[in-house]
Amino acid sequence: MKRNIAIIECEIYNHDNALCSTGIITYFTYSQEQSNALFNFVANN
Repeated sequence: MKRNIAIIECEIYNHDNALCSTGIITYFTYSQEQSNALFNFVANN
């Protein structure tokens, strides 16, 4: 994770353990305060 960016690599395998798909996912992360202010996010605790 760099600063507020999380990069996740993923792989999907079938029941024979053969690789079917791969991907790289990029998430932008925010603090709870920023999430509330920017996106009206309300955490469920």
